[in-house]
Amino acid sequence: MFEAAAAAKAVRGKEVKSYHVDDDEELEKALYVSEQQYALLQAGLAKSAQGACAPAGGSSKKMLVGRSLSMANPELADIIREKVNPGSIVSGGTADSSYSYIEPSLTSVQNTLVLPPFTSFSRHISSYLYWRLLDVYRLERLQACGAINSLPNCESVDVNRSSEIITTRNVGATYSALLPMTVMGDGNCCLHSCSVQLWGVQDRRRAIGGRGTVRSSLHRLMTQQAPLFFQRWQQQEQQWDLENARVMGLTEAIERQPEEWEREWRDILERSGRDGAFLMEIHIYVLAHVLRRPIIVYSDAVQQDSPCRMRGIYLPLEWSGTGMELETNVFSMCSLTTY
Repeated sequence: MFEAAAAAKAVRGKEVKSYHVDDDEELEKALYVSEQQYALLQAGLAKSAQGACAPAGGSSKKMLVGRSLSMANPELADIIREKVNPGSIVSGGTADSSYSYIEPSLTSVQNTLVLPPFTSFSRHISSYLYWRLLDVYRLERLQACGAINSLPNCESVDVNRSSEIITTRNVGATYSALLPMTVMGDGNCCLHSCSVQLWGVQDRRRAIGGRGTVRSSLHRLMTQQAPLFFQRWQQQEQQWDLENARVMGLTEAIERQPEEWEREWRDILERSGRDGAFLMEIHIYVLAHVLRRPIIVYSDAVQQDSPCRMRGIYLPLEWSGTGMELETNVFSMCSLTTY
């Protein structure tokens, strides 16, 4: 079941073994960020931030870093986008029960975004990078309610809006701080977040039909295994209907008619393949299978009491591996990463 559960606050420091042995060494080398590429990314961030913080004409700042990590190293981003394309969606199963997912070498544990340590930069440069690459508002909100970075042995981040200085507290703690990355709020934010968490680039590579690679694989699997996912979605909805009925003082849930179930499910399937359509809980559940990775969704205290029930842990039933972290509010999602 993809039932929303309390998201785990500590997912760092645990030894996780990869569940996939990659046979394509060339592909793995192209996607895995080597020490040299990592150094180039760090140098690109530092150079861009230094240029942005240097006075232009003796007064204003020149913005060189966009609100996207890929702009710090466009060459590396292009290499990744060339590999993570619609052709990386593979199929398995039989003619009667087929299923699709993204090539496992692209979603294995090696493909997890970890930022260069901002603490290696000066305070002004690291603060600039925080403001440009992270969703600082989400960071403040999630930390304030204790959803992230709340453990005693975990790093946290202090934001001073008056001086625009952002500093890391408890540096060197057991658990690194979780940091919400900025993604486009174009209705594909959940897919962008998964893509950024895995590869550092957003899901902008369009396939036939105008869909991104991740959305295309999501729609394909939902269509192929519609009866299976419909059953699980219906079971969860019935459980939530019963919970809602009890809140209203009823002993039984108000039953939906068969045509209601069919109409809602058709809308869910259509949403999975429509570019810009916001996704629901069942979509994230299917995404965990497409990516062959558990997905953890965090939310703030207010969100927990709202009708949106996306927060929780989504597990792929047939596969296991290391998880991804996302953050959600009523309107959008973003990726949580660390350094």
